[in-house]
Order: sequence, then structure tokens, then C-alpha cells
Amino acid sequence: GKKLMQIEVDHFTFMIGLWMPFVTRKIATHLGYKTLDPVNVYWRPGRLHKFFINYHLMMKAGYKGFSHQLVKICCRYFGFDWFISKLLNMIWRIRDLFERHTKKKNVSHIQEVDYFDEGIDILWQSTCNQFDIIVRRDKEFLNWRYSTDHQLTYRKFTAERNGETKGYVVLRRAEPEELNTGKIVDLYTRRDDHQTIEDLIRHAIHFFGNDVEVIEFAASGNVYKEAMSKFGFFKVETSFPMYRCEDSALIQTIESFKSNHFFTKGDHDWDQFTPVQ
Repeated sequence: GKKLMQIEVDHFTFMIGLWMPFVTRKIATHLGYKTLDPVNVYWRPGRLHKFFINYHLMMKAGYKGFSHQLVKICCRYFGFDWFISKLLNMIWRIRDLFERHTKKKNVSHIQEVDYFDEGIDILWQSTCNQFDIIVRRDKEFLNWRYSTDHQLTYRKFTAERNGETKGYVVLRRAEPEELNTGKIVDLYTRRDDHQTIEDLIRHAIHFFGNDVEVIEFAASGNVYKEAMSKFGFFKVETSFPMYRCEDSALIQTIESFKSNHFFTKGDHDWDQFTPVQ
């Protein structure tokens, strides 16, 4: 891994990665990578199967050693994964009974699109300065990213009010070979447009329903944090984007901007086909 990353360093003057496992982060730090402010990963549970619980318990325990054997014995002989899934599903059913935000009607008109149109360009031009570091989000980029020749099936939805495009959301159901999750790959609005943010999150929840184990979403820092909490999402992971740059002036600029960035899983190869072994 270190040799491969060294080749990257030798060939590129600027690189950025949104998510890296711990070992890769150690190598990257040794090679001069710097850290930006975090990207948070949120989950909203649907209906959990014992296999989903078993899988994540084994991931946390590792694939060898005492912890691995303990989790394996507890699940295989004592039904620990089955018990946890039943208990949590009971809690989520109670949540669904009392949850009010998901039962409201959307104020925005949300429609599915095959391709993004000029309305997205207008939205992008009026919002592109709200973050210091952000990937371009005009129709050319978004159509290339989500609508053209992909092995993954992305569903795209735009939110409109008063004839104006106020935001969009990109959703993906996991493939049959993956864990049964629903993914909010990308969601973008004006930063202070709380109505559209809530409408798009509510739409995503209705789109996936309770057919998935969890709905997953990742976004920078405190962006959407309040709305995530309101709709029953909770933080499960924090990722720190890392970058490497050889231009000292650019480094100073990035460091001054590091707290005001916007990233989602759509800005990197973070969202990819991941079959369950």
C-alpha cells in the first residue's frame, strides 16, 4: 500500500480523499497528507435482520482473536444477533408510531428526472459561494456523475417551488449482492433552505420505506445535522478527508477554508458496489 501511494505522490501535485481506513490514513500522514474537518456518516434504521447485526458485530470484532471467537459463539449458540435485531426492531416500530416529521406532506414539488436541466445550473450559480471547498454541481457534472454509463442505478429527484429548482437528491438501493441498505448518495440545497432539506430527506425515507436495514447518508460537519436528528438519523462514523498538495500558497488557502467544505459520498468513489463476502 505504501509503494502504491508513493507512486501517486510522485505523479500528482494535488490529491484528496474523503474516506480512508485507519492503516491507509497512517501511510498518507507519513507521506505528507493533511486533514480537513470531518464528514459525518448517519444511519436511520428500518427493519434489521439478524444477518445485518451479525455482519457488523463481526466487523467490529475483527476476523481473528478472542473478540472474533466470542462474537461468533454468542451469535451461533445463543442467538445474540437474533435477540438484538428483535429488540431494535421493536424500538423502531414504536418510533414509527410517534414520529411526526415523516408523516407531514412535502411543501416542495418533488419529481424524478433522468437528466438534470438548466434549473440546476441556476441553483448552482446562486449557491456555489456558500462553501469555500465544494465539487462543482452544475447539470454537466451531475449528468456525467449520475446519468451516464454507470454500473450502479441512481434515482434522481429535484425539488421545485414557485417554478424554481430548490434542490436535488440522489438515491440508490443496494444491489442484491450488497447489504440491504438505502443510500442517500447526494443531497444539495441552499444551506439555509431548511424546508427543502426536510422535504428531500422525507422523500428519501418514503422512497426506501422499511424495506431496507438502514438508510445511510454522509455529509460534511454540521451541514444537515439538525435535520438528520429530527428525522431519526444518528451519527455512526466520522471520516476525515485528507489531501496532499505541493503548492505552499494553495496549502495556506485550503487550511484557511478547511472548516467550510461540503462533501457527500457522490464526490468520491466512496459509494461503490460492495458485495458481502
